[in-house]
Amino acid sequence: MDQSDKLFILIYKRLSRSQQTVQSSHAAIEFALKYGKEWKHESLVLLATDGADELEQWYDWFDNQPGYKVSSFREPYYDNRMTAVVCHGCDNDVKDLRLL
Repeated sequence: MDQSDKLFILIYKRLSRSQQTVQSSHAAIEFALKYGKEWKHESLVLLATDGADELEQWYDWFDNQPGYKVSSFREPYYDNRMTAVVCHGCDNDVKDLRLL
């Protein structure tokens, strides 16, 4: 399957809806600052994860895949824990995660 121009944002599902929104926004901004015009924006897809440990695992996996663009956000208010991961080019890897 060809990769799309979707930007996938993985979020800890037990955060409140407002915090999911804030954390995904922070993460998307970090991604845009890191990659600038290296990617074409098609759409955002927010996906649920079970927590910071799972986010760390996803980040490590994505970061080691050729051609993937990845960034994350760590929230100072939550002891600098990872609260969101953003990936471009990972369509096949995230297809089984639940939409938020």
